[in-house]
Amino acid sequence: MAAFTSQAPITILAALLTLAFVGRNLAHLVARFRRNVAILQDYPGIRVVFHPNSFFGMLPRFPGINIGSQYIFRHGTALFSDRNNSDIISLVSLFPPARAIVLADPIAVKHVLQDRQRYIKPSHLYRALGNYGMNIAIAEGNVWKRHKKIVAGSFTEKSNELAWKDAVRVTEELLSEWERNPRGHDGKRMIVVESFLDVALKAGLYIIMATSFSQRPPWRDDEQPALPAGHTLPFKDAMLGVASGAIINTVTPSWAYKLPIRKLQHVDVSYREFEVYKDLLGALIYASTDMDDEDGEDKESGTEKKRATLSDDELMGNIFFFLLAGHETSANAIAFVFVLLALYPEEQEKLFQHINEVLPPDAEPVYADFAKLTRVQAVFNESARLYPALVAIPKYAMQDTVVPTTPIDDSTPATNIFIPKWTDIYLDAVALGRSQKYWGEDAATFKPDRFFDAPDGSYRWPRDAFLGFSGGHRACLGQKVATVTSTAVIALLIRKFSVHLPEDLDGTGAKRTAAGETFQEKNSASLFDNPTIDPGYFTHPADIQILREAFKFARTVGQAAPLSSILTTELNPGSGVSTDAEWEAWIRSSASTEYHPAGTCSMLPLDLGGVVDTNMRVHGTNNLRVIDSSIVPVGLSAHMTVSLLLCSLLAARIAENANQILVASETDGSNSTSGANSGTGSASTASAASTSKSKSAGGRLGAPGVAAGLSVVALVAAAAW
Repeated sequence: MAAFTSQAPITILAALLTLAFVGRNLAHLVARFRRNVAILQDYPGIRVVFHPNSFFGMLPRFPGINIGSQYIFRHGTALFSDRNNSDIISLVSLFPPARAIVLADPIAVKHVLQDRQRYIKPSHLYRALGNYGMNIAIAEGNVWKRHKKIVAGSFTEKSNELAWKDAVRVTEELLSEWERNPRGHDGKRMIVVESFLDVALKAGLYIIMATSFSQRPPWRDDEQPALPAGHTLPFKDAMLGVASGAIINTVTPSWAYKLPIRKLQHVDVSYREFEVYKDLLGALIYASTDMDDEDGEDKESGTEKKRATLSDDELMGNIFFFLLAGHETSANAIAFVFVLLALYPEEQEKLFQHINEVLPPDAEPVYADFAKLTRVQAVFNESARLYPALVAIPKYAMQDTVVPTTPIDDSTPATNIFIPKWTDIYLDAVALGRSQKYWGEDAATFKPDRFFDAPDGSYRWPRDAFLGFSGGHRACLGQKVATVTSTAVIALLIRKFSVHLPEDLDGTGAKRTAAGETFQEKNSASLFDNPTIDPGYFTHPADIQILREAFKFARTVGQAAPLSSILTTELNPGSGVSTDAEWEAWIRSSASTEYHPAGTCSMLPLDLGGVVDTNMRVHGTNNLRVIDSSIVPVGLSAHMTVSLLLCSLLAARIAENANQILVASETDGSNSTSGANSGTGSASTASAASTSKSKSAGGRLGAPGVAAGLSVVALVAAAAW
């Protein structure tokens, strides 16, 4: 006790000092928060404790505390809906203390993008892109000018034509691989692709390898060339490891790569191998000049002018950036295109007919066809409008500025907004691309026709409201080559294949439609829309039977002694209900819930409204499992811990035997429909897969269609082409 007593004053003093330190810092944070609000002149917007771009933004969302790191994509145009019809809001956070202006106004966005002196890139947000050295993405001022002058020389019409040829070659190799699959009894080939994004990533990687590095490995993995001497990874594997491990390499200390963690070791080897492969450089090797003529002579002074070049680190930095940017963004854009085409078959039919007009089945695609494939480009742009590569473009105000805005209506003059010095600016590409003000009331709909100007000039699509590839002076240099290669891939695949959701082939989609699922629910435009849950009360005969017998038993007990001497008259439902049909009608009209849903992810067959199978795997997926009490399909007469214990035991058994669990993903081709090529004898039907947002009986819980569509896509080819 004496020892404890002697330590008490020290403990109390430490606690007081800690409280004083915390209180002082909290007071400082509150003061800065209020000052930031005042600096922004209390402009309407969001006030939160945690900044969405900080680590805390990944924590669970709570109003006023944390709006989440994906707030721009999650809220879309709703972020501005209650801000007096303005497309500009402010954002102020307590920790870390920061202030920002979020812009979804096309005139304001254009103003910021065109003034690179007042509004610069916040370089700290792009630190991961500098792993190999300075590059055009993170450079500013004169350094950026030099990089752009040199790098832009690689993006010419000649390089676009080369990219087209390589995209055609890679896509044809992919088609040859699919054509190895046997035809079904209906004469069609069906290819179920577990992840179309993986296919697009591989195709994009092979195209970049060929265009930039003159490396053209075959599509089939069993036909890869021998490993070069002195290397431990093929070039393509090194590139893929670098592209997929950029974030890991940024946040991982060097000592951690010595740990026996397979993923870290693979990233480490990929980066070291990529460094060794740097001699295999394509168009970027000292690919331009800063001179006025070929001889390096300044025409004004007549003196020799020094050639502008990139250092080895800068060269590697730019190669790394274009590999990362070109690989990921194009692949995601192509994957979104195919999912959207599956969700909108009428648009796919228009696209198929257009491609057949430009590229007949036996025609050899040439670069001149790119300019003619206008609908393919419109489809690509429409996908980028709904799902831009960058949801927000960050900028930083270097001085006090005044930004012009778009008039709210014809009767209201335009106003200007003051943006103080050292304020973060976020250009909201999602809200801008989905705004009904600029894209019409159907802005949330996939409609490629909106990218065609009217011949009579009565309509021009709003170019300032499109940030699919950034904009202004720092617009994506690779936009043209990305559009060229994506156009080739899309055109060649849709020429021979049509893409469908698997549920449209196996009849599940029709069942969901009959159950009340709307087209808007199935074609959810946001990855973050809440799933639709229909608890499916009384859809199973057992529901009514159990309740009916329970009520009948309760009546029997009440009519027997000793309760019969206490209870006088049955008030509800009363003696008028006696037959089974009467009991059922009364139950359906009177039953209510205590709002404790159970079985929302029931372990039942799909046709009974189940969500997971007996291995806890969500129907229609490969390895997505639900492991909690929601999978129990029937309420047990026991404490919830019983079902939780059973779930954990089953999950442990599944984990132990995970390597022995197989997934069957074959689809019956007889259920497929002739979508894109109906009425044609030589083209294909096709089918692509997705798990769509569902509203069905029995507690079936589905994910939004577009989100799950990226995970599962199936393709079906026609009998002859």
